[in-house]
Amino acid sequence: MLRLAKDGVNHDAEYAGIVSDWHKWIYQVYRAIGDIENTLQLARYFFFGGGRWGEKEYSMATMYAAMKQLIPTDGWGKYSEILISEAQNKRDVGRLLYIYTQEKMWNEYMSYLRKNPSTYDIDTAPKEVRKLFKDEIINLYASAVRSFFQCAANRDSYREGVGLLRNLIKYGGKSEAEQIATEQKSRTPRRPALIDELSKL
Repeated sequence: MLRLAKDGVNHDAEYAGIVSDWHKWIYQVYRAIGDIENTLQLARYFFFGGGRWGEKEYSMATMYAAMKQLIPTDGWGKYSEILISEAQNKRDVGRLLYIYTQEKMWNEYMSYLRKNPSTYDIDTAPKEVRKLFKDEIINLYASAVRSFFQCAANRDSYREGVGLLRNLIKYGGKSEAEQIATEQKSRTPRRPALIDELSKL
């Protein structure tokens, strides 16, 4: 049956959904017969996007937990480094940051934020990172908010910018937020809609 499924993978190679279904079947068989090496290989395949959206059984989190269970404790550190390298090579930021979070690699996570200082990435960063690097996070976030306002040109974007300023205050950057608000109010030419939204801060 495994041979049939593997033949199916090759035969249906141009149909990603069908190939994924074949891999799921093969994965379950390998699990059932205790073939650790091949189970691990397919868990890694699904971790890096082999499963469909909404499939919890083959989700990133489920597959990560499966790999961690299959690898001996003393070998997990080395294996997680391999996963990190693969995520970096694939430029798969989602998986990379997920690994950093699961392994509590806060310095590495912060290193990523320094190179990619966006409000979204900071907002979605683990609270441990924002707490450990509070001052730096405030500075990075303030810089990203300033960049956002440089491109803001209508009431919707002004409103979004005020929301970012509220986040900045929440992170401890009240004075920085007030300074940015003052800068924006004095923009030339004056923008009544911008001033109106900033007045709601």
